[in-house]
Amino acid sequence: HTNVFREWASSKIGPDGLALNLGSATQLATFLFGGSTNEKTKEPTETVRVFRVARAEIPDDAMEAYRERDAAHAAAQQENANGEDSAEDYLDTLKAAELK
Repeated sequence: HTNVFREWASSKIGPDGLALNLGSATQLATFLFGGSTNEKTKEPTETVRVFRVARAEIPDDAMEAYRERDAAHAAAQQENANGEDSAEDYLDTLKAAELK
């Protein structure tokens, strides 16, 4: 069941879902209830929280998902740097005077 949960979590938040420590109440609470209102303080709970984890503790499938994500991100940046993302948007068609 843990693998099914981790796969579902990764479909919601990406590779971080595969790296969730299911034994950590704090990680699970942030993932499942982040942004909800705290009943006592009436303030919203954290929606993002950074957990420092030793690389050796991150599952292999999560590390592979991180590598794939990073490679896709690098490829997209390279495409943009090569000018392959040449689709004009509305602002590209305006003259300087129209932008003021």
